[in-house]
Amino acid sequence: MRSYRKLLPIFFSLFLYVPLATAAEVSVLEGSERQQYLDSIMQLQAIQDERTALLAQINLLLKEHALLSGYQVGYRNPQDIVYSISVVKHGELSIREQTRTVQTGQLQVRSRTINVFGMSSSFGYECFANKVDCIVTHAASSTPLLRIARQPNVAKELTQALSYLVRDMQRN
Repeated sequence: MRSYRKLLPIFFSLFLYVPLATAAEVSVLEGSERQQYLDSIMQLQAIQDERTALLAQINLLLKEHALLSGYQVGYRNPQDIVYSISVVKHGELSIREQTRTVQTGQLQVRSRTINVFGMSSSFGYECFANKVDCIVTHAASSTPLLRIARQPNVAKELTQALSYLVRDMQRN
């Protein structure tokens, strides 16, 4: 029993060391992955400023993959839902939602502002097989922020770009 107690601290120190080493490696990988992504969208958008390139890429994704009525075949009240994002002022992100009801042509515009200081930069998404859309949420609140046509790879890129944008806004 005594030999077991002597080995226990060694076992725990090894067990605790491995995750710390991999966490550091993940951080380096995320940094290089982030830079590669930023470089690619800055080249794609022909923009030299990271924040402006991120905003342009996010808005391009939101426009190209908007949840339009054509995706809602068989739905009782199909709508075109289009989003755009902008930086209103220092530390504030504005989300604009434009909804057009196909049957009546009624247009409704909503805006909400999010203060990025003090918030997590993590976003998530959900794409259900039986739904026509993907919902992008803020990880801390799980409150739906955006809806796009169901394309999980686009939703993943959108959450990644939003995360990078929020981090950039928090730093500068």
